[in-house]
Amino acid sequence: MTNKEGLIYYGWSNFETWAVNAWLGTVEPDYERLMAIVQNPDDTITQADTLKAWLRLDQGELGDGRPETVSVLEGMYADLLSAAMDRVNWREIIQVSREAVGIDDEVVSRSGVVDADNNAPNG
Repeated sequence: MTNKEGLIYYGWSNFETWAVNAWLGTVEPDYERLMAIVQNPDDTITQADTLKAWLRLDQGELGDGRPETVSVLEGMYADLLSAAMDRVNWREIIQVSREAVGIDDEVVSRSGVVDADNNAPNG
């Protein structure tokens, strides 16, 4: 499987997705938070949105479970971080995590349509 640029990274759709998943798997509190997101009854799309909202330091406000030691970046560094985070395939991380803990990978779209092939719209 390749992405639109014809690239994959260690089986993931891109480096950014691989890196986020790798860090989530190595930092125990982050892994526990990921598992809490994956094991809640929300659909895959909502879980991916929840994961993205939690980890995007350049969007939203601090105080929603993210480490308070992280400062808000500005300028060039904020732009680069934002661009990298925009490339993360949040649904891929959720789907792989769900499979790892034996949760059915069936997707229910926001419209309520069940799609066993994971083709629900990104919304």
